[in-house]
Amino acid sequence: MRHAEVDGKPFWVNKTPTYVTALPFLKRVWPNMLFIHCVRDGRDVAASVLTRPWGPKTWSEAGSWWRDQVSPGLDFASTNPGQVVVLRYEDVLAEPTSALDRVLSELGLDGAAATVDFSGSRRSSIH
Repeated sequence: MRHAEVDGKPFWVNKTPTYVTALPFLKRVWPNMLFIHCVRDGRDVAASVLTRPWGPKTWSEAGSWWRDQVSPGLDFASTNPGQVVVLRYEDVLAEPTSALDRVLSELGLDGAAATVDFSGSRRSSIH
């Protein structure tokens, strides 16, 4: 993408969570896009969103909210093999390097891990 070219980067990554509901449209715009669907345990998500003023008010509503956020990505993954990797958030926390290696490998980007800056800065070397 042009954004990556301007910054001299090999990739461009968009981290907008609500795009999960627009994946079919995004695929029409960028047919070769690769999508990483990071799924956090629903219980942890529910505990978090229940504390937010904009969030659900009950555990049941929080569970339904989580399902509604996760399902579009899982549905898209099932119909677009090779373009989607489903990643558990807890795996990233437990073994970040292994998780990244798996994602990159599944997306056909072997060796790209060497381009990631793990220095702890908020600005990644992959955009």
